Order: sequence, then structure tokens, then C-alpha cells
Amino acid sequence: MQEHQEFDYEEAAEERRQALKSAAEAKEIGRATLETLARQKESLERSEAIAEENIYIMDKSIRVLRGMTWSGWVANIFSKDVEPPEASGKHSKTADASSSFPQMCSERKFPKQVNAAVHAMNNYHCNVMILQQCCSGLAKQDTHCDTKQLKLCLQTCKDLHETAESVLDEVYLIKKYSRDIDDVYIWLIEEMKKLVEIERKCETKMREIQSKGDQEIFHRTALFGSPSCKVSEIPAKITSSEKNLKVFAEQDVYLDAITSDIGELKCLGGALHESLSAQNDILNSIDKKSDEVSDKTKMASRRAGRINQKKTFKAVKPNFQSWMTIKYLPTNQYLTQSSDGLVLTDRNCGDASVFGVYKRQGDAIGLQNKLTHKWLGMNIWGNIRCDGSSFGSREEWEIDDRDPSRTYLLCACANWGSGGWIIMTPQKKLISVGSEIENKRKALLWSFTEVKLTEDDS
Repeated sequence: MQEHQEFDYEEAAEERRQALKSAAEAKEIGRATLETLARQKESLERSEAIAEENIYIMDKSIRVLRGMTWSGWVANIFSKDVEPPEASGKHSKTADASSSFPQMCSERKFPKQVNAAVHAMNNYHCNVMILQQCCSGLAKQDTHCDTKQLKLCLQTCKDLHETAESVLDEVYLIKKYSRDIDDVYIWLIEEMKKLVEIERKCETKMREIQSKGDQEIFHRTALFGSPSCKVSEIPAKITSSEKNLKVFAEQDVYLDAITSDIGELKCLGGALHESLSAQNDILNSIDKKSDEVSDKTKMASRRAGRINQKKTFKAVKPNFQSWMTIKYLPTNQYLTQSSDGLVLTDRNCGDASVFGVYKRQGDAIGLQNKLTHKWLGMNIWGNIRCDGSSFGSREEWEIDDRDPSRTYLLCACANWGSGGWIIMTPQKKLISVGSEIENKRKALLWSFTEVKLTEDDS
């Protein structure tokens, strides 16, 4: 029976060791993942900065093209010039709290002699960020953060600090041979000072919190007596009950260690969640700005085409493409020309619901109603009408050629030639609004479906 109890004790001790080992491995994986996400975030921020720069270039190009006409020249005089995008990244929240090291690290190219130092500093930076988050959680009385976990995280930062310092010492020996290495060394030293300052503040805050905790323990001890003895206080010759006490004490030590590991994993999980959420916001912003770049590129191409056409002094004859019906997707209604103007009908009203698609230049198209032979366009008040007698600039439209079954409709002449998306007023009238991406999100979705007509119908 005694051997069986001893076997159970050894097996439980081995399980505890395995659990602590698994927790340590999980922390290493979490730290490595957090470091990878930090680099990935910086890459996404660079992509977003490139998209903003492209938007600025296209806005500048459109303004120059607009100034090549008399009306556009007047509009440029009374409008504000295009401002370049801000250089500072608005998503780098951690850079404001500590340093811009991750961003600078991703933007700069370093000599291969200092790559090890940069990598060591990157590891140190990531763990200082975790330390700062743990310290903030403890100050906010987070139940998953305690002083033991903070001590472990602080010790990890100190170890990584020593590693970074040793690698920087190696860089110090070779910096005199290269100006580039010397500049990188000075920069790394400055970043080291910033991180050390954060580490020092966290350590000071931890001591303050620990001092308050010690006072609480002292008052509790005065009220309820001292706690049970520690493992080191148990005598060598122990009885069965004393042996159980030793087992319980070891289990308490294990629970304290595993609780600290779980707390650090919780902080790592929170940091990973924040990083992924920030990257998701950046991806949405990149998607939005990519659409904006695409729309502005079409706008610039359209303006350039018009200027080129005016210089030729010869009207371009539109070419017929096909007959189409135009349906408003949310209600599945047909765009129809009636005696009251443009309306949406539940059924296809024959020729009144059919439009001929013509192309004249670039991506611009013209839409001529089959029944009235009038062109769909915009009047000077911004209202969409189908009463144009010819295919002029006010009758130019753009759709998504890649998927005409689900496309927005843009009036090319609206807003001084910048274009305008089509929306519907509460009075069921179609009007043109600005070409900004926010208005595109509010614009109506249409479906263009080709109609096969017989010779008698055509």
C-alpha cells in the first residue's frame, strides 16, 4: 500500500513538471507569435502608407488635369490645394508609449553585421510591451495579473536586456570600421535607453503594489495568525501527516507557478488580440483606399481622354455594344422611362425598360432608351433624367465591366468632372452625389443584363 502511494506521488510530481514545461513552451510560442505579428503590422502600415501616397498622387494629377480647362482653372483658384499624407503612422499606439523601434526596424535596411543586435532589441522591445501591459493590468486590479507574474515578466525583460547589451558590445567593437554601423549603434543605444526607462517605471510600480500587498498580509496575520509552514521548514524526519503537509506545500508552490504562467499567457493573448484587431482595421482601411485609388485612376484617365478629344477637334462617334435592362438590386425592380420620367417598375415594360449601351472613349458608356431614343444623363441640378438628345459629356457613365451584374453607376460629368455616385432620395428620385469612397458605400447597386432582340424588335 505504501509503495502504491509513493508511485502516485511520483506520477503526480511528473505531471506537474510536464505542465510547467508545456506552459513555458506556450509562452515562448506566444512571444514569437507576438513578434511576428509586430513585424506583420508594420508591413501592413507601410502598405497603407503607400496607398495614401498613391491617393495623393492621383489627387494631384486630377487637379493638374482639371486646370488644363478654363472652368477647371477657375475651380482650382477657389479650391484648396491637395495636401500630402501625414508622415506619422496613426496605428502605432505602442510606438507612442515606448519607441518607434518596430516601425524603424521594418523601414530601414541594416548592415548584416548588426542584424543580431536588431533582432535582440526587437525581442527585448516585445517583452517590455508585455511587461507594460501586465503592469497596467495589475494596477487596474485585473484578477489574472499578480506580482509573481509581473516578477517573472520583469526577470525575462532583464535577461533579454543583458542579451541585447552583450550583442551591442560586439557591435561597439566594429562600429569604427563603418559609418553606417556607427549610426545604427547610436540609434540602438537610444532605443535601449527608452525601453530601460519603461522597465524601470514598471519595476517601481510593481514594488509599490507589492508593498501594499505585504501590508495586507501583515494585517491578516495579526488577525488570523501565521500561515502554515513552508517546505524548507519541515524537519528531515517526518511523520505521515507531516509528509502530507510537505506534499501540500509542494502543490501550493506548483499552483503559484502555474497561476503565474497562466496569467502571463493571458496577457500574451490580450496582446495578440489587440494586434490582430489593429491589423484587421488596417486591412479594412487598405481595402477602402485601394478602391479609392482605383476610382481616382479612372477619373484621371477620363479627364485625360476628354482633353485629348478636345485637341483633336473631331467628335468621336459612339459605337453600339448591346441592349441591356437595368435592375435595382435591393428591390429587383427595372429602371424604366415613363411619362413621369425615370421610375422603378416591378416588371419589364418592354422597350421602355431597355437601354442601348454605346462606347465612345475609355471606359465611359452612353445609355440610350430604346423607346424614346433619349440619352440617360444628369441635368444642371444633379437630377438623373433620360431626356438627352445627344451623347454628350453629361450623358457619360461608368460601370464595373468585370461584373456588370452587380455594379455601381457613376455619372462621369458630376462635380466638375470628378464623377458622382447615384443614390435615391426619400421621394424616390435619382440624384448624383460626390465621388468620395464614403458616398460609394451609400450608392445604389445595379444589375446590367443583356437582352437578345430579334430583327423585328431592333
